[in-house]
Amino acid sequence: MNINESIKKGLEDCYSFRWDDAQKNFRSIIRYFPNNPEGYHYLASTYLWFYLSNLNQKDYKNFLAYSDTALEKAKAKINVDSNDTNILYILGADYSYRAIAFEKAGKFIDAAWASKKSEYYLKKCLLKDSTFYDAYLGLGIYNFAIGQISPAYRWALSLIGIKGNKALGIKYIKLAAKKGKLSKIEAEYYLSGILSNYFNDYTGAAKYLRNLVNIYPSNLLFNYSYSTLKIKQHQLNIAKKILKGILKNKNLKFTQIISYSNFLMGDIYFKENEFDSAKVYYKNFLNTSLSKDYTGIAYYRLGLSYEIKGQRDSALKYYNLATHVKSNTEDDIFAKRKGEYLQKHVLNQIEIALIENNNLIENGKYKIAYDSLQLILPKINDVQLRAKANLRLSNAAYWLGNYEKSYTSAILAKELNNSEDNW
Repeated sequence: MNINESIKKGLEDCYSFRWDDAQKNFRSIIRYFPNNPEGYHYLASTYLWFYLSNLNQKDYKNFLAYSDTALEKAKAKINVDSNDTNILYILGADYSYRAIAFEKAGKFIDAAWASKKSEYYLKKCLLKDSTFYDAYLGLGIYNFAIGQISPAYRWALSLIGIKGNKALGIKYIKLAAKKGKLSKIEAEYYLSGILSNYFNDYTGAAKYLRNLVNIYPSNLLFNYSYSTLKIKQHQLNIAKKILKGILKNKNLKFTQIISYSNFLMGDIYFKENEFDSAKVYYKNFLNTSLSKDYTGIAYYRLGLSYEIKGQRDSALKYYNLATHVKSNTEDDIFAKRKGEYLQKHVLNQIEIALIENNNLIENGKYKIAYDSLQLILPKINDVQLRAKANLRLSNAAYWLGNYEKSYTSAILAKELNNSEDNW
């Protein structure tokens, strides 16, 4: 058995969501090479995939068990040959996976130390061979993640030797995406997320994700990420088609991706002003999610969907639920604040019209929104609502390429000093 070819085959099975085949492959490596860490490391990675989606403690324990064995085997080998770059890479990659698992489990101190150990071994690997391009991925993620932390927290981490450089992190991830052998696909996926979520470079992100989805059409994670990108690009019909495919999947190992897909479908119908359909998918999400993240914003938009359809009593129920969600996501924090406000304030017709026009923009119907807002603005007397309307008009004008109108409307919105939209 060629161990490198078997690893590549197993990874291809992972990316194609052929999990039974992947695990069978990695177990074969363990059987043929029981003293090597690779089989244990990659088998552990399959359980990490499962755990990140379903939060099942059995998968978490299996991940740690195989990861522990991988580290044990790797350290035994590195004690014999400290220059073995492949073993140094496995040590660094394994600690990188442990950091992800610990962070997801809420064990933040363990996650920090695992990250530091990952950096140590990957740096050591690259010092011995700077062309070991797979090692740049973990080091890149480490640097980018630390570089994204606020300066105050970054300073505190630096006291215990944890330092990172965001620009260097991106450079390393790009290097792994371009020249990596085993980490290339993973690097491309991480890079797409960074480009989309941190730099709003949707075109650059789409280049990577479109390629990944074409090569691995059965990969739920790649498809889910591609659908979120299409929503950001206001291409809702494409996103809807992708999500419908995910929702047909019954893979019990990836229930959270399926649950989040219900949330996104709710968002799509909300942005299409199809509020009754949005309700169905938001409820599906709330009934199936294993995480509290985004439940607050789902409750809030569910409340809006009821209120816009004239069902104030039902809306109040969901506004109230939005205020009790314990989540630190920005969306949920926003939903809590808005839920508290809307329990005491009934939406008027202008406010509903502004929501619907904002949805038109999110749905790519910029001209319809632009014309509608031009008609609504003269009818608005409330200063705050005029600010909101101008902000939305600015957005519609921007997407239509009317940058002068976009600029003047944005300046007017700012002058009206709308604290809600400045949040």
